[in-house]
Amino acid sequence: MNEPDRIVVDTCVFVAAAYGDGTASRGLMDRVASGEVVLLVSPAMFEEYRFVIPRAVRRPGGIARVQGWLRRAEAVFPEDGVAAGAVPEDRSDEMFLAAAVRGRADAVVSLDRHLLGVGVFRGMPVVRPGEEVRSVRSRANDSW
Repeated sequence: MNEPDRIVVDTCVFVAAAYGDGTASRGLMDRVASGEVVLLVSPAMFEEYRFVIPRAVRRPGGIARVQGWLRRAEAVFPEDGVAAGAVPEDRSDEMFLAAAVRGRADAVVSLDRHLLGVGVFRGMPVVRPGEEVRSVRSRANDSW
């Protein structure tokens, strides 16, 4: 059996997953919940999640769902400056890339145009949730 994909998830994917039953974002986070995918989170990312998610997710049960996904996360502690200058349009997004490097992620998953514009960072693709879901499914099928 293949090792699970290791991913870093931008905040907007959590918000989309909390609202979107049947969406690629929800499908990806369901795979996190089942252990098919390992979620990597740095302290800086967690702080952003703590600030943004309670303000953005108003759906009943949405916060509890996000908390459940985060409980499954593996903590990573990136080095300062690892991704400096990689996202000049929004330097705050560089924390996701730095966490991905430290956690040896297979992908960074986002809906944010600045992060998606990076394309590939140090060999790791920056992809939309649907692309990662397809990758996980493909790897699962290859293991048979």
